[in-house]
Amino acid sequence: MPLAELRLVILRQRDPSGTNLPADDFEVVAQSAGVPLRLDNQPTAATYEQSVEFTAEAGGRYALRVEGRAPEGTRPRGMPTLPAAQQSSELRPRIFVQTLAGPGRAVFADFTTDRPGRGFEGGSLGIPADAHRVITVGAADRAGRPQPYSAGGPPMNQDLTIKPDVLAYDVPAAKDGPYGTSLATTFAAGLAATAISAGVPRSAFLETLQVRPGTLLRIPTDWPARRP
Repeated sequence: MPLAELRLVILRQRDPSGTNLPADDFEVVAQSAGVPLRLDNQPTAATYEQSVEFTAEAGGRYALRVEGRAPEGTRPRGMPTLPAAQQSSELRPRIFVQTLAGPGRAVFADFTTDRPGRGFEGGSLGIPADAHRVITVGAADRAGRPQPYSAGGPPMNQDLTIKPDVLAYDVPAAKDGPYGTSLATTFAAGLAATAISAGVPRSAFLETLQVRPGTLLRIPTDWPARRP
């Protein structure tokens, strides 16, 4: 059994505009049942999964409320222990949202990037972008600034890690044309392939091009003269 007893409750805002009902008037749509599923168990940590499914009858604003409290220590509740031997623990929830059917999609209003975009909503980077040896590419505008719909920030449990590693141009070929992190990644892959074929070592790709973490991926104009 997990040390923390948590329950997921889905709430729907009845009148987001606040015209007919108060804006803080919510109704319960669904709540989780049963015990969480343990996914991983380590000597110093464990990972559990608690899920809840519901049908969104109509588009609107929904809220997820996590009910419960953090454990007081690392021992099961009710087990006798001395105050000096009490060890504190840390609870780190992580939320995943998946739409199973229908044309709609979930858009995060909180814990997201600056503003939502088409298909690029989210909180932080996930698998496999959280790997240290993976070069993560974020989308950049014409001025080289991060696009607001391109997720960034440290991955889960890696507070000191800077992601994305680099930025690449994200410019649609035409009005309302395709754009996003996938287009920036394709541009970065082509640039990397060209640089490697010109002699940039794969083991020190970013270092050779002198690209700082989180900045725009580009080849310096005098790069051939910098080669060792």
